[in-house]
Amino acid sequence: GTPYYSDDGLRDKFLTKSYKALAKIRIRISPDTSSPTLAEVEADRVRSGEWMAAIEAEQVFEVVEEQEVRGQVYLKLARHPGWVFSRGIAGAWAGRSIVEPVSKRRPGRIMTPFDVMKRALVDGDDWDEEDFYGRDAAGQ
Repeated sequence: GTPYYSDDGLRDKFLTKSYKALAKIRIRISPDTSSPTLAEVEADRVRSGEWMAAIEAEQVFEVVEEQEVRGQVYLKLARHPGWVFSRGIAGAWAGRSIVEPVSKRRPGRIMTPFDVMKRALVDGDDWDEEDFYGRDAAGQ
């Protein structure tokens, strides 16, 4: 796969890329369209709300690694177990792109629990998505 690297060429576990889902995408255990879904393997954790079963349409999510296999690009989720893929495999979305990059300028960064709280409690409607996702893990 292709993990994301910092400017010095070292793998940086904090660098991510942000994508938006164009359709609902079920989360898989491994980078394979025939892999079991997270909901099938970890039903208790999904039911409890600890883990998500799918990325919903229009939801922005972050990725720490990409793997391409036979024309399908698999995206490893950041801060959540599992993989999603970039092209639909059934129905109206079959063969079509089901994700789009949020920003092509540079990688985003992983939100810490403190970032989430600040965004929700302090910034509110003044939160600037371009400012947040336009910086890397070092704030540059």
